[in-house]
Amino acid sequence: MLQIWNRRNLVSGVCRKDQRLKQKAVIFGACILLFVAQGSAQVRVDAHLDRTRYLQGEPIFVMVDIQNVGDEAVAYQWGGHVALTVAGTQRRVPPNVFGCLEVFADAGGGAFDHPPLLPPGQSRSLWYLLKDYELKPGQYSLTASGNPGVGWKYYPWRSPPPKHESTDPVSGAEFERTLTLIVVPATDLQLKRAFA
Repeated sequence: MLQIWNRRNLVSGVCRKDQRLKQKAVIFGACILLFVAQGSAQVRVDAHLDRTRYLQGEPIFVMVDIQNVGDEAVAYQWGGHVALTVAGTQRRVPPNVFGCLEVFADAGGGAFDHPPLLPPGQSRSLWYLLKDYELKPGQYSLTASGNPGVGWKYYPWRSPPPKHESTDPVSGAEFERTLTLIVVPATDLQLKRAFA
């Protein structure tokens, strides 16, 4: 009986040790996968404000930085969308100047077939204006999110043939950043100086 108990104890001790090793291996594997996933991104996108304090009524710009950390050129400013939202504040709704009349415009659209390319190792900054908010003095959280128009663009006459289709997503292009900004009261004279 004593021998059986010792064997059971020995077996359960080995099993516990195996379980701990398996847990460590799973954690280590997950860390490696996260590192590889972050390291394999084609672009790195970040957003920031040009400063954190603004006068009430002054335009607020968000800079979106695109860095090509991969080994292929990517197109930018090509069909993207960056949304700027301020938490806890309503957007201004423009008045309906058409009343009950619905207006449909059949205006021609346009696009360019040769978007600018961002070679490997280079960066570009795009500026986005915060619109449709009337921010009173206070502290705000502004969220910038989306894709700044980063995509694959290839030309059929180039060789070697491209590795990606134009519709393939570019890893790292989607982003979301929350930024803090402070709006302070302003006089007309201060605003004139700011706009000068």
